[in-house]
Amino acid sequence: MAHRVRLLREDGTFAEFFGPETVLLPVPGSTPRRDDTTLWVGERICHALLEEGLAEAVMPDVRRVRQVPKSAYQAPGERPNARTHYDTISVAPQLINPAQILVVDDIVTKGNTLLGCASRAAAAFPQAQIRAFAMVRTMGLVADIDRQLAPCVGRITRSPGDEARRDP
Repeated sequence: MAHRVRLLREDGTFAEFFGPETVLLPVPGSTPRRDDTTLWVGERICHALLEEGLAEAVMPDVRRVRQVPKSAYQAPGERPNARTHYDTISVAPQLINPAQILVVDDIVTKGNTLLGCASRAAAAFPQAQIRAFAMVRTMGLVADIDRQLAPCVGRITRSPGDEARRDP
């Protein structure tokens, strides 16, 4: 998948997301990691993107400090909002001050996790340009999906109640 992202970038898709000054920030899972051997999907995606030459580095010092309910297992309206994610994620100070940060997750549904993590990164690095990227985006309850690969660029904004709103 990372190779496909590189090809899409070379064709102009995501050109503003990846580059030699981009630092990748993996979104942590819903549970604090016990140790460095615990699977962290976001980190694995970041390293795959780095191996494809799409970024300068991976920022490893992002942590979930308190467990949140896993969104995939929650009923609509019961998922953690962006503020909950922000409050349960920490970003350790770095020796470098990245100019461009790309927050990376495996799947985006509404965008609460990405928005919470990006907001935490913005608080830690206020001068950095911050964008978010997910390998897969859900389409909600769509009766008929006409294609599997539909790269897109959109926006995630905060609505009242600290809920994320994704377009598209």
